[in-house]
This record gives sequence, structure tokens and C-alpha cells, in this order.
Amino acid sequence: YGATTSINGNCGFSLAPAPQRPEDVQYVIDIFNYFEDIPEEPMREIVPWDWQKWSEYKASMQAKVKLPMHFSAFCGHIPMRLCVMGQEAWKRAATADEIEQMCALLEDALSAGAMGLSSALIYAPGFYAKTDELIALATVASQYGGMYISHMRSEGNRLREAVDELLAIAREAKIRAE
Repeated sequence: YGATTSINGNCGFSLAPAPQRPEDVQYVIDIFNYFEDIPEEPMREIVPWDWQKWSEYKASMQAKVKLPMHFSAFCGHIPMRLCVMGQEAWKRAATADEIEQMCALLEDALSAGAMGLSSALIYAPGFYAKTDELIALATVASQYGGMYISHMRSEGNRLREAVDELLAIAREAKIRAE
């Protein structure tokens, strides 16, 4: 143990599909399989998908998967949006109440050892998030000493605006960002 460290939860989702609502488990598995190109049945055998909160996800990974390495993860923005907003996450920006609920979910994750917040703003549903939503979440991550990592909104003709947004989030939230 200790020769390898796996840091998961990059790009707002990858390999850290938590938190989630019980009624969305199959939906989340389908999204996960789409992005990760992993067949559903082996995935269910490896990871039981029996969690709701991020802290339960981490406990499940540690207890049931028996990883032969150090494991840590970021809390993904996409699962929090889906958990709080359901299918509306794919259609609109979050309300103030929804942002507050996401902040509470992020606090659970950070209290359980999440390294910070990750986002994928170039992809749906991440691109529906307004900057103030991300600042609120990044501020929570900052209070726990976490960092904010993002797949920014653009890698092309709007790269400058995307970098400016990342820097604004980092400044406002007083958080390390990449």
C-alpha cells in the first residue's frame, strides 16, 4: 500500500458518482457508463452503488472494494446538481435554495475527506451553472482547505473568458484552482 495514489472525481463526475438520489441510481449508472465506457453489470459487481451521500460513497469504496492503493476524490459538481435538481439540472441554472442544498452536500463530502470540488463546465449539465453557483460551492471547499478543479467552459474561441471565470471563482472563494 502507498506505492500508488488514485485521485478520482475529476471533470465534475468521473469515478465519484456521489451524491445521488435512490431514484436516480440507474440513471447515474447509465451516465457513468457512457463517460467511462464500462459495462453496467461488472460495474455493479465492483461497486454496489448503495450510497446516497459522498461520505457513504467513500465508506463503500473503502469497505467493499478493498482498493490496493491510496484513494481520494474530489466531489463532482454534476452529481450534486443531479441530486438536488433531478432532471432540471439539464435545463437551467440552480436557484438560491438549490445552491444551498448543494453546499450542504459538498460539506458532507469535504467532512468525509473529499479533496475539494470539481466541475465540467464545457459539458451538460455543467454549462447551465452560473458563476455565482460555482463561487458558492468553491467557497465551501475553501473553508475546508480544498481546491477547485475545472474542465472550463471553453478550450477554443472563448478560452480567455473561461480562464477569467476560473480566476474569478478562485479569487472570490479564496481557493486554490486549476
